[in-house]
Amino acid sequence: MKWLSLRWVKWSGAAALGLLLAAIISIPFIMPAVAAYGCPTCYGLEKAAADLYVERGIKAEDRKGLGALLNAAKAKVEAFYGSVESFPTILVCQNQ
Repeated sequence: MKWLSLRWVKWSGAAALGLLLAAIISIPFIMPAVAAYGCPTCYGLEKAAADLYVERGIKAEDRKGLGALLNAAKAKVEAFYGSVESFPTILVCQNQ
């Protein structure tokens, strides 16, 4: 009977690992926005500032405006809370 319980543990572990792997692989298909946050350049976004990624088709003047808007938002957050430890990465898409 000891070998039966050991076999069950191995199969359970393999099944759990398989489910975890399937969940990770399915993220780009089920939740593309989450995958884009993990790899913005894989989804056609370009780095416009330290915390800002924009779609390739966005014009240069719009990028500057987005950068200025982001800086103003950061200043407001810092003015309200005092010191801020981190800022989120912002992804901007023009078509969706």
